[in-house]
Amino acid sequence: RAIPMKAKLIAAAALAVIVAIAVLVGVPMIQNRQNTTTYFTSSDLAGIVNVSKLSTAEYRYNGIAGKYNDKGDVEYHVYYESTVSATYMSAIEFDIDNEAKTITPILPEPIIGNPSIDTTSLDYLPKNPDANLRDVVSICKADALAEVEQAGGILYTAKQNMKRTVEALLTPLLDASGYTIVWPDEASGESQDASELNEEEPEPQQSDTQQEEPQQEGDSNE
Repeated sequence: RAIPMKAKLIAAAALAVIVAIAVLVGVPMIQNRQNTTTYFTSSDLAGIVNVSKLSTAEYRYNGIAGKYNDKGDVEYHVYYESTVSATYMSAIEFDIDNEAKTITPILPEPIIGNPSIDTTSLDYLPKNPDANLRDVVSICKADALAEVEQAGGILYTAKQNMKRTVEALLTPLLDASGYTIVWPDEASGESQDASELNEEEPEPQQSDTQQEEPQQEGDSNE
């Protein structure tokens, strides 16, 4: 079959699997047994949002990689289909303000994993080149990883999915105690907008020009 044009990055971003039982187990551990004021700690919340059990984003990428010789000439091109995942490897930290009753999650940077190549999708040009399958897979993985990192969409999707997961796991618990989630980018954005608004808003100034009096017509004697 003919090799199609290089495919665009297809976002098949799968929302992280939400384990609802984590909330049910975590609530009794955090709430005061006497039903008094509830305080949270970062470790308590991190225990509920266990990132090691969450898959954050998965992309399917179809591309064309080239095999070059020592002279820089192309020996063959290969079409491939791949799957690339982005996950969080370290725990989420939480900045807690008990007076303002706000929880600010601090997400670590997601890590792009090793691409998985579907070897049944491989198609060569020219046909049937003298190629070692292991070398072909290595070339395709490097090409897929470079394209995904350059596009950057997978990291953005991973962060958005993790945000939705954190909110889904913690909101029922926090709402019951009067706490709200505030994301760092939202807080900084509001501060920046307010600052820009203050800078752009002009102060009232008094006009230096006096209102012109209506001119009278020439004297009747003229």
